[in-house]
Amino acid sequence: MLLASLTTTPSEPLFGAAIFATVGGFLVFTGLCLEKWGTPKPKHDAKQLKYRKIADAVGWCVLMFGIAVEIYTAGKLAMSEKAEMNQLRSVAERNDLQKQPIQTITAEAWLFVKGTNLDIPLEQGPLPWSSYITSRLDTVSITGLTETSAQGSREPAFGLVASKVEVQKLFTNGILVKFEFEKPPFLGTVFKGHSGDLYTWDVLVLTVPFLEGGRELLTPEKSGEITIKVNSMLSRTYEVPHQKTHFASRDISIIATNGQFRPYDFWRMPDPRTNAAPSMQATKSPAA
Repeated sequence: MLLASLTTTPSEPLFGAAIFATVGGFLVFTGLCLEKWGTPKPKHDAKQLKYRKIADAVGWCVLMFGIAVEIYTAGKLAMSEKAEMNQLRSVAERNDLQKQPIQTITAEAWLFVKGTNLDIPLEQGPLPWSSYITSRLDTVSITGLTETSAQGSREPAFGLVASKVEVQKLFTNGILVKFEFEKPPFLGTVFKGHSGDLYTWDVLVLTVPFLEGGRELLTPEKSGEITIKVNSMLSRTYEVPHQKTHFASRDISIIATNGQFRPYDFWRMPDPRTNAAPSMQATKSPAA
């Protein structure tokens, strides 16, 4: 056990276990020596027998303590190895999940939107502050692309249309809009690629036609969130940064770069009314 501890890749837990194992081994050796020395012999007088009995008792106690240290060290090492194996198994399972063919893609999103008016009729929900959009849901969509595709051909990796849109009037100067996307725009659509491709979809375009062009999102920093799920097992969450809807296409676009989420000038069409990009501080592609 000690040899295994010393020959394993050095780490703080294993170093501590090696120290404990060394101490335990030393105690066992010392206890055995004391017991051996304390064994009474006929030539010993009464005083020597007394000291040797004491040494024998102390040796037994030291031996038992050393064995306990060895058992404790072995248990700690076993628990550490089990935790490491579980971590490796988790990584392996995740890698295996990423290699699975894409069967399903779903998405959920929410946005804080400035203003309360919407260019679509609403159906009152069970709560007084909650309403639902029940018409033209197939025009509300989300599209995912790789950054390379977004800067070039704009060929989407996937596309979904809304199955549910809820509007909550929680603010005097804005609304909370919740989206659920559970189906592709065309029946019989077969998704291509593997589930691990999820982590290459760095550009998202959320089309919200019931918001007029140039509609501003409410909060100054994080204005919403989008979560994409693949095969119901892998998920990726994107933050929606503060921006305005595109003046013509009525959508918002975001790009994920190194863990940061920024507005993205997907259509590369400046708003002719203001001679500015449709998104506030939008990231432009090199092809612009």
